[in-house]
Amino acid sequence: MSSIIKGWSDEVMPMKLVFQKVWLWCFSIHIVNQLGTFILILGFVTMVYSSSRSAHRWTYDVFVSFRGEDIRKTFVGHLFSDFRRKGIYAFRDDDQLKRGEDISPGLYKAIEQSRFLIVIFSKDYASSTWCLRELVKILKCKEMDDGYEVRVLYYDVTPEVVGNQRGSYEEAFVKHEGYHRKEVHEWKEALTWAADNLSGWDLQALSNGPEPKFIETISNEIFHKLTSTGPIDAGDNLVGLYTRAEQMDLMRLQMHDLVQEMGWRIVDEESEEPGKRSRLWFTKDVRDVLNKDKGTGAVKGLAMDVSSSEVDIYGKTFTRLNNLRLLNLYIGSWTRLLDNNGKIRETKLGIETKVHATSGKLDFLSSELRLFCWHGYPFHHLPSSFYPESLVVLDLSYSYIKEIWTGSKGFKRLTSMKLAHCRNLIKTPDFTETPNLEELILDGCKSLKEVHPSVGTLWSLLILNLKRCINLETPPNCIGLKSLQILNLSGCKKLDQFPQDLDIMKDLIELHADGTSIDQLPSSVSILWNLQVLSLGQREDMIKTRSLGSIFWPLSKMHHPPNAAIVPSLSGLKMLRNIDVSHCRVTDGSLGGIEGLSMLKMLNLSGNDFKSLPNLGKLSRLETLGLVGCTKLEALPELPPNIEVIEAQDCISLKELPKKSTLYESSFQSFDFTNCAKIIENQSIESLITMLLPQGRIDPYKMLSVHLPGSRIPGWFTHQTMGDCITIELPQNWCYENFKGIAYCLVFTPKIHNRRKSNYNSIGYRFKNFDGTPIGVESPIPDSIFQYESIGIKTDQMLLSYDASKPDWKKAKNSISVFFEVYGADCVVKKCGARLVYEEDEREQEEGSGSRMIQWLAPSSRVEDELLISQGGDS
Repeated sequence: MSSIIKGWSDEVMPMKLVFQKVWLWCFSIHIVNQLGTFILILGFVTMVYSSSRSAHRWTYDVFVSFRGEDIRKTFVGHLFSDFRRKGIYAFRDDDQLKRGEDISPGLYKAIEQSRFLIVIFSKDYASSTWCLRELVKILKCKEMDDGYEVRVLYYDVTPEVVGNQRGSYEEAFVKHEGYHRKEVHEWKEALTWAADNLSGWDLQALSNGPEPKFIETISNEIFHKLTSTGPIDAGDNLVGLYTRAEQMDLMRLQMHDLVQEMGWRIVDEESEEPGKRSRLWFTKDVRDVLNKDKGTGAVKGLAMDVSSSEVDIYGKTFTRLNNLRLLNLYIGSWTRLLDNNGKIRETKLGIETKVHATSGKLDFLSSELRLFCWHGYPFHHLPSSFYPESLVVLDLSYSYIKEIWTGSKGFKRLTSMKLAHCRNLIKTPDFTETPNLEELILDGCKSLKEVHPSVGTLWSLLILNLKRCINLETPPNCIGLKSLQILNLSGCKKLDQFPQDLDIMKDLIELHADGTSIDQLPSSVSILWNLQVLSLGQREDMIKTRSLGSIFWPLSKMHHPPNAAIVPSLSGLKMLRNIDVSHCRVTDGSLGGIEGLSMLKMLNLSGNDFKSLPNLGKLSRLETLGLVGCTKLEALPELPPNIEVIEAQDCISLKELPKKSTLYESSFQSFDFTNCAKIIENQSIESLITMLLPQGRIDPYKMLSVHLPGSRIPGWFTHQTMGDCITIELPQNWCYENFKGIAYCLVFTPKIHNRRKSNYNSIGYRFKNFDGTPIGVESPIPDSIFQYESIGIKTDQMLLSYDASKPDWKKAKNSISVFFEVYGADCVVKKCGARLVYEEDEREQEEGSGSRMIQWLAPSSRVEDELLISQGGDS
């Protein structure tokens, strides 16, 4: 919404004061008596309703999932303001936290504890991995419990754009492909399902007026749903009062439009001159005040997207804004900062936003600031007189700043300091007088060599992020960080040791030290009982001599290989969920005891020296296993039922795969054995697939991909051809309702066969109808998570994949074509095959073929091979 609402939120304005504001506004139009009675009754009812709600499972009335960069300053703010006026208790997450990849457990919990789950689809919603993960969680909650009320709202997109991933949604998924390949299919499916099955509101289609009435429609429906059951936990004495409140409510709806409009316009009516208003949030007004030096002491809040409009800042620009409490100059859209080549505009000093400095320094900033966010701050220093003692949030990410302040300054209310990607920052400030700091983000500060020792006094610090501080030479002082939950040292190439006193961090949840020069794991790690994520891996091109020896089960010193570091046992860290020890010279004896880590979901052992693995079948939660480049590994052990991803590219000694007799529990499967030539020496492709997939079944999965060496497409794929495109004639009795999905297989090969490897990045496919119109959008085959560089091949490799049907397939008519593409200049698709998979084909079953159309991949026969050859394939 507007910055006035943002201001109220950041200053933690109580509900009582909001009602007082409304009261004063209404007094000016002489309706104070009627509205006052209503507010008193509604306030009391709200209080009792809130207390009765605590006896139920709902902590919140509403959770709203939205892309903040689109609509936070306008629509969403008005919506939350209306929720507050009606006493609707809505969870509101600070969208400024949505910068990372992972959602915190607290946010998932908020979704689970909210009765109404509202998804606001805007044009940039799909560009946020955070939002897409929220959507998946929301749909899972609804699937598990029908008590959740889920609604969707189309703000500036149509349901067709969302469901079919067109336009900005299609563009967003192109960008996701390279980073979140495992989840892309799940995200697309969630968007399609939501658009097809969930009821909600379409702003463009709503016939009853502009945004204010649109918001009124939404909040009224929620309010009446929440109050329809009455105060069942409050006793009989409230019934009469509740009825009276309902009557008054019927009165708060007749007059509500007037009150609401007054609330939205009150700031504009303060003065015809923007510079004399208390809050400025419209870009035109902000630009007018800043460019023309029209600010006054009346302005207390100012917000603008620095990617949206050109503004020149000179030394004295903020001199007249001496009472400013909220300054929020944020990057709202990275796409608007792209140059003609599609790259982010930047100089040697940092990101180039549309707010430009016309002088070498800034002379003044208000010391009344509580929130100070200026992305891309274009000056090297803050004004010397700037001393905002009441500052709560400081965010100068992507700025040109070299130093924040000198000496120790008393910012006792400061809780968040974000200086991410300040590439000129050479040192951090003295933290002695900032005792309440909870979050310190220094990600990407490339010039930073050390963190001030006083950081060790921050007893309240929860997050310390030093990721990609490539010149950091000494670890931060952590002696007093007893509350720390996340310590991120990833990519600090020059760092060769962990901070001392890790044992004081009893609450530590995540410890990231991948891509560093650290080669010793201190014994104190073994008592970090709450640790869930431990990342120690190396990229292959950064390997030194790291050796972590026995990681999970400590052996005596005599049993360690030469030069192997003695490390503590991790087998006692029962909360571990993610472990990355890639390229750490882990050997056979190092992995004993791993079966005790029952919470483990992701294990990356890529680039290590073991020949065998212990039984992993007991790790029931394990979903992702990385074995890329484990060149000595000869056999895979039993795998757990929940496994989704196995990456074993370049396991050149691998001969044996586990035989799976029951279905995997996951609906997504991706197994990659590219360049594992020995596994096909004595086994057919069909038998290998039968080992990986129970009885060779493919249809239980929503998406499946299996990479294997080889060049023969199994005869089960009834349509086969040379090249990268195949057309399938649909049967005359084609029926979408009986269609389960499409299975396809392709062989890809180096363009030039020589001694060097030919590289490829990923493989994509797209469907077209008989008339050339697309069916769905181009999708990537899920490819490597752990392979940092392009995958290199010398010989033919094949991919078998299955894609479950989607609503877009309803358009299919006469025939469909499948087009494949290998992304990377060195490889091409040699041939491909496909088969439509149906619910059942009774005729085929009656003829005794032995396979229903929920098909098994039966072993190849001479007849099938002859069919393949006749269709132009080779063996």
